[in-house]
Amino acid sequence: IERGYVVDGVDLSFDVAPRPGLSLSGGGGAAWLSDAVSNRRLAGVLAVMVRVRRGVEAGVFGRMMGYRVPNPGAGYFAPDRFSVLEARGAYTWRRERWGVRADGGLGIQQVGADAPTQSEWHAGLAVTRGWSANSELALVGSLTNSAASRRSGTATAAGFKYATIGLRLRQG
Repeated sequence: IERGYVVDGVDLSFDVAPRPGLSLSGGGGAAWLSDAVSNRRLAGVLAVMVRVRRGVEAGVFGRMMGYRVPNPGAGYFAPDRFSVLEARGAYTWRRERWGVRADGGLGIQQVGADAPTQSEWHAGLAVTRGWSANSELALVGSLTNSAASRRSGTATAAGFKYATIGLRLRQG
């Protein structure tokens, strides 16, 4: 941001429910950075969720993205590969206009083609209040880890955990 880079990108995504209780979503894209070394990023994602019983879903999630970095060390995070494979679960409860959704996942990730795999996880919670067929207000939050700290030679790649909280309005 400080250097004024511009990112041009093309993305395509889909969400499909071929039958009740099964949902598929995915996508992919490419992006080009305006830096002097012409970095580009390719990315793809695929998720499958299956209803196990009323209110309970289980599934898998996979994501991979990577940068072509002709000049490593340009001063920003640009791994040659970042991949995640995760088992997921979700529980949804609804009563009249109120709802609660809790979700979580546990899996593995790899930051860099030559890096070891690491564990990763996430947990989320949403409390919703609807007022018409497609309108709702939701208080959402999540907690996750990403890219745990690791040492490679003399360099250390920093890891982090992060939390989010937000208010989402959907007006239909």
